[in-house]
Amino acid sequence: MTTVPATHSRTRLQRHPALTMIVALIVILSVLPLAALLVLAFGGGTEDLRHLATTVLPGSALVTAEVMVLVALLTGSIGVVSAWLVISFDFPFRRTLSWLLVLPVAMPAYIASYSFVEFLHFAGPVQSMIRALFGFKTNADYWFPDVRSVWGAGFILSAVLYPYVYLSTRVVFLMQGRNAADVARSLGASPLRVFVKVL
Repeated sequence: MTTVPATHSRTRLQRHPALTMIVALIVILSVLPLAALLVLAFGGGTEDLRHLATTVLPGSALVTAEVMVLVALLTGSIGVVSAWLVISFDFPFRRTLSWLLVLPVAMPAYIASYSFVEFLHFAGPVQSMIRALFGFKTNADYWFPDVRSVWGAGFILSAVLYPYVYLSTRVVFLMQGRNAADVARSLGASPLRVFVKVL
């Protein structure tokens, strides 16, 4: 297989100016939305930005920080603990569970969150069944957690993201082997102490 010199490919493009024009048109059309956003963002006055910075941004930043902390805590906890349980203990269906714990990776977060809200909101099947079983008429008659909240967002994002922590932690536990954990257990350490101090 021979390589084509750069001069040869340049002359080939010069022979097909229509192809060059089509590529240039595609590039321009691709860049237009970004250019329009930049013109809209920097074309107006600063009053809108000042208003957003004083009224909307602090609340949004706080909610974002709350979701980030909640997702980090839940994802880390679920991923590390499930990897430790699957690697350290022998129980029925352990091998099956170790593969089932990876399945949420196949679900995009936006589809999972949409399904979660549709399934659990007021007109969804869960609350409709509760109202039908107990004779409730409105949501004022009973309490149900608000799925469109920080806790709901944190829960669904953690449910989709924990497999990444699970997979990496599982690999680390497998690479460590059981020798250190077995030595600690033979010296009288409890399983929880082995997990926290050794692993």
